Amino acid sequence: MIAFKAFSVFALSVWAFSFSAFILCGLKSNCIGFASFGGTGSSGALLYKKAQIPMTIATTRTITDGGTRFFMVAAFARIGDPENTRSPSALRRNCTELMATRHMLKSGLSTIRLTRRTTIYNTPFSAYNAAVNSFRQGRLGNAESEIRTVLGMSPAHPGALLLLGVICGRTGRWGEADRHLSLAVDAQPEREDALFWLAQVKRNLGQLQAAIELCERALVVNPENPAVLNELALSYMAVDLPQACEVLRKAIQIDPASSYFHLNMGLALRRMSLLYPARLSLEEALRLNPDLTAAYFELAAVLELLGATKDAIEMLGTAVARQQDNYQLAYLLAIAYSNDGNRDQAESVFRQTLEIEPKSGNAFGFWLQQAGRFDESVGCFEVALKADPIQGAAFYGLAEAKAYRVDDKSLISRATPVLDSLGPNLEEKAYLCYSLAAAYEHEKQFEEAMRHFDMANGFAYQAYNAARSYEHAERKQQTDNEIALYNKEGLEVECQGSSLSVQPIFIVGMVRSGTTLLDQIVSRHSDVESAGEPVFWIQESDVLRRRGVTELSAEELMDLSTRYLAALEPFGRESQRITDKMPLNYGRLGLIHSVFPRAKVIHLRRNPLDTCLSIYTTFFGQGPSFAYKQENIVFNYLEYMRLMEHWRSILPQDKFLEIDYEELVANQEPVVRKVLEFCDLPWQESCLHPGANASAIRTPSVWQARQPVYNSSVQRWRRFGPWLGELAALQGIEHPPTRGKLAPEPI
Repeated sequence: MIAFKAFSVFALSVWAFSFSAFILCGLKSNCIGFASFGGTGSSGALLYKKAQIPMTIATTRTITDGGTRFFMVAAFARIGDPENTRSPSALRRNCTELMATRHMLKSGLSTIRLTRRTTIYNTPFSAYNAAVNSFRQGRLGNAESEIRTVLGMSPAHPGALLLLGVICGRTGRWGEADRHLSLAVDAQPEREDALFWLAQVKRNLGQLQAAIELCERALVVNPENPAVLNELALSYMAVDLPQACEVLRKAIQIDPASSYFHLNMGLALRRMSLLYPARLSLEEALRLNPDLTAAYFELAAVLELLGATKDAIEMLGTAVARQQDNYQLAYLLAIAYSNDGNRDQAESVFRQTLEIEPKSGNAFGFWLQQAGRFDESVGCFEVALKADPIQGAAFYGLAEAKAYRVDDKSLISRATPVLDSLGPNLEEKAYLCYSLAAAYEHEKQFEEAMRHFDMANGFAYQAYNAARSYEHAERKQQTDNEIALYNKEGLEVECQGSSLSVQPIFIVGMVRSGTTLLDQIVSRHSDVESAGEPVFWIQESDVLRRRGVTELSAEELMDLSTRYLAALEPFGRESQRITDKMPLNYGRLGLIHSVFPRAKVIHLRRNPLDTCLSIYTTFFGQGPSFAYKQENIVFNYLEYMRLMEHWRSILPQDKFLEIDYEELVANQEPVVRKVLEFCDLPWQESCLHPGANASAIRTPSVWQARQPVYNSSVQRWRRFGPWLGELAALQGIEHPPTRGKLAPEPI
């Protein structure tokens, strides 16, 4: 969904690196659990109870000499245990000497100007304590210089190795952090805090199994440490989301007041598409910490997916009031206004935000594209690039606007040098490679285009789907279960409790098959509004599946229909009919027909190879779990065909219509007449002009659906023939004939 895609330009940069909250051996590191190695937040659990890093204690001696005061700041430390303590006098010579000179101002007031006079470190301990103080005060450069002095005198000092590793991690030098922290762990293999920090570094280096093993070693030392459990869950989020949730539940049991644990739980649940539980976790995180910015981001995404626009506006209004300088939250509020139909208010918020923060140009640009204002969007992306030239999202926006050349500079020449500068940011790399691939395709350099599509899918898969389960056997079993659960006899009879409403019109099919175009065509009718792609049936069917429900009572049927119609209400306004064009509802047609037996279902089909190539060359953000990997795309498509053959054989013919995309673009008017007749809608000429539809488009088809109906995407796969890879297995596979015949062309 484009709205979320734009949102993720900011939000995912916040989520890229996460670590847990703790007070580390006297170094108060802000407890964040969710934000990056260098983030901020409230303090939390004591990680290492028996401090092995010296605690800094300061005394002050004042000497008066002719009106000039010298302050001697003496540091001393407890080494190893409380019994081994040096006196202040023994360490006064190991001090940092500060000179303060009194200056009399014309006003008669006085101030003290502090200047560093000299630094003398006779032992590692004084230098170490100075480094600790600098670190705690956020002066990382000073802390690093001082801690390297310690290691110059005592190269194996475990505390110094640990602190230097932490500083390197805080400044993004993951390889160096890995080296120093590994030495600290080698020196003290059961040191809980060193294991914890090294696990974070390994995770940020992508060495997830190593990170998991380090957390497990730390949990052997202290099985009830919630911070380590949280870090373990963060590593599991990239490889095993259900296991991440299990670990987070244990952390929350131990420390239910940690807003960051609830936030991470909400993130994991949303990535599993469990939106209702995710909402509850995120709302709890905000109840515990109303200033937790990342929770607002996550909750906004969940509420958008749930279609809860009023709730989103209320929540984001509160967030913006609390954090008035946060342009990312202002962007999300604008999107919520837009989703609620108040586009003027949305644009006003965007323009105000752009004046304050040029980086918000990406968000504004994507929003303008949803409204079909592609030319205007180009300026927004250029503003964002001027503010931050090392990024991929703005180039992606330019490619979406077909702005492959701006001010006589090609997108390819501008974007190519950026790729090597993006570092580990997988999402930005995906954005950039998709934009370059589109530019090469525009230039008819198809081999180079496919090479960049391959790179883009690799980055996107690692960023979004590597941790999500997509097992072929499980997918096949889901299809088998649907086929076994619903039969012709059961669906021919209206069950007690089923809704008599004909308001919903369901448009289904494989993603990238043309459902957005058909939705724009139908919703051009004066009696029809589009609800976009609600996730209602995906969520409800998953809930029923987990409960093991195979038969619904009359009360359950009524409850589903009531809640679904309520979810459609914001979109309906004065229209009699509402389209629901969530393509993946094709897998829930048995449930949908059971609840709404009188509703119309339109299945849009497209050439299998063209469809799967389009899936592979489209950036969905956190889209379908089968995306970004060719073998999964092909397998999923074949299972889709198998399930649709079942629905074709059992759904009533007067409720189920099939249309081929190729026929729609080749013979638009007769096909559109057939669709309107099937939906019991009178003919309207406006339905032949879907590009004029004023409703926002929040799908990857934002450009195509704004154009006149065209056939340039038919047989697109032939351009990439030699480089199709595993997609080539679909050559020669065709859909069976559609049900019925098209209406005759008008005389």
